[in-house]
Amino acid sequence: MNIWVIGRSYPTDKNKMRGSFELEQVTMLAKRGHSVVYIACVFHPINKVKKWGYTSWQENGLSVCVYSQFYAPDRIKLHWKALQEKRWRQLLKYAEETGGLPDVIHIHYPGMITEPVVINEYQKRGTMIVVTDHWTRTLVNDLDNHQRNQLCWYAREADEFICVGEPLKQAVKAITGVEREISVIPNVVSDIFKPGRTVSSNKTYRFIAVGRLAPVKQFDGIIKAFSMKFKGNEDVKLTIIGGGKLMPDLKKLSLELGVSQQVEFTGTLSREDVAKRVATADCLICFSRLETFGVPVIEAWACGIPAIGTDCLGFLEYYNDSFGYIVSHDSVDELAEAMERVAVNRESYSKEYISIFAKENFGEDAVYKKLMKIYTS
Repeated sequence: MNIWVIGRSYPTDKNKMRGSFELEQVTMLAKRGHSVVYIACVFHPINKVKKWGYTSWQENGLSVCVYSQFYAPDRIKLHWKALQEKRWRQLLKYAEETGGLPDVIHIHYPGMITEPVVINEYQKRGTMIVVTDHWTRTLVNDLDNHQRNQLCWYAREADEFICVGEPLKQAVKAITGVEREISVIPNVVSDIFKPGRTVSSNKTYRFIAVGRLAPVKQFDGIIKAFSMKFKGNEDVKLTIIGGGKLMPDLKKLSLELGVSQQVEFTGTLSREDVAKRVATADCLICFSRLETFGVPVIEAWACGIPAIGTDCLGFLEYYNDSFGYIVSHDSVDELAEAMERVAVNRESYSKEYISIFAKENFGEDAVYKKLMKIYTS
């Protein structure tokens, strides 16, 4: 099958790995013998992919086609829609010259990227149009008119519409007013996340948290909860993986709370390095107050470690006490109690059971089967 997957960007350190989830899905499809092209049109004043304009290359059995367009909103605002249409049409023409007419175009973040008028041209030529929405701004109905119109078009016209979680599905239906069937297919957890040898001693307990250092992720709450229960206990550590403008404030907070010697900030890491770090931790914490899904949690489960998540995760139906705890997103006290319980009861969690569950529900084979059912419907 000839499949195009359209994502936000090509992941690099400079763009904070934007597009990494989409690229992992493409790689999964390529590994299973499909002809796959990953496509991204990047509009940005600074962050280009390799060079300005069109570029393409081969990697991991798939083709990558990217167009990087300089974009300054104040200068190009009046011509924005026309510019997008022109660049998307040009980019998809390049992709078609590379690999022929696709059987399927799978678009991620439909309210954010592409232009429906261009996609509709391929639909008229017999290509199946599939979309997956992951976007937090859809979940909270924070879309501008252009984004809302795009989402509504795809909700009406796409051959298949997918959301990564039930709350997001309900949000799409509320915004667009469609009555059609919307599938729920979770994010895939990459095979690079797997149980690893615990490098810490039996005495040391390691919490880990992964994500961009933004207010919505509430890393300050994680540090506060950690200090409430483990301040001065050098046998308990906290590692925070991710970059962002809040880094100085979070470091200052850990110093003020007296836990700076127990808290490590790594900054942004590659997906491979994140996987290695998670595999050698004892428990992951996701204290976000807003999530369309909650990928770090399933990555932790794939590594066989329990996770403490909030009531905002997009897959709460999968949770039970064997996998960790769910806490209120607005209660640091509740988080602190859960952290203490999971550390005290560390021996009660089965690494094998947790990792098998994650693989069966979120692993590449599981998600691939669901996608192929959609693609061949």
